[in-house]
Amino acid sequence: MNNGKDINHHNLCDSELFVECNCLSEVQVTTDYIFNIDATKDNNPNIAVTTANKSCLVYSLDNNQLANIWESKKDKSKLIGCKYSSREKEVLYIGNSDGVIKTIDLRTPDKVAVQFKDTTAEVNKEKTFNCFDVSSNDRLLAAGTDVLGGDAFVLFWDIRINKLLGGYWQSHTDDITQSQHDDDFYLAKFHQLKNSQFILGGSQYETKEYLRALSLQKKGLEPYVEFKNNQQKVRDSAFNENTNILVTGGEQGVLNIWKITDPST
Repeated sequence: MNNGKDINHHNLCDSELFVECNCLSEVQVTTDYIFNIDATKDNNPNIAVTTANKSCLVYSLDNNQLANIWESKKDKSKLIGCKYSSREKEVLYIGNSDGVIKTIDLRTPDKVAVQFKDTTAEVNKEKTFNCFDVSSNDRLLAAGTDVLGGDAFVLFWDIRINKLLGGYWQSHTDDITQSQHDDDFYLAKFHQLKNSQFILGGSQYETKEYLRALSLQKKGLEPYVEFKNNQQKVRDSAFNENTNILVTGGEQGVLNIWKITDPST
């Protein structure tokens, strides 16, 4: 990996070094922040987002057009994320800060299929969650907690049998989160291309929001793509390496659809 001097040598603030990428489609899906995005891996994917108003929205993407196909009821607690099953495209995991990860089958969305929670917690001592993830083989679910009694936890479940396997503790003394933002620069996401990877990040300069991607090459980080006309601080993104379609969403409640090219091709 290049150090700071190597990266600055390329002058990554110079727009001329980046390939321009224009937005294919832009839809205002909410008046609140979009916090989390995930998408299925097929060529016409379904896209799930969680918002600041405690709801989860699902959209279909076909011919670069978005259509709303489901919206959850507003939850009592903050939603901390959404993840699609890698095996069943109709199965969606939705995390709540109150300590519950729900599994929804979008064919019967009014019924919660499975719930994952800490079954060892005493009454009134339940752990609150602020992030979760699902393994690529759809067998393991992990959730990070807020600090409780001076300690934070990472809990693990076997998805196949809905069983709490255990957890890590006495290793974190602060909330376990996936936050990657600061005042000047933020890292939105790391994505895998077929033959390389790229890092999506943004910054603000004179009220303008910049969104750019750096490709990870053998010799280090290289300027890759500048996303023209991006109008918001991006909070999350989803990328389909089969179609090279990138979906971004953020603080203006807008979903943007972009198509990028693989720098290795």
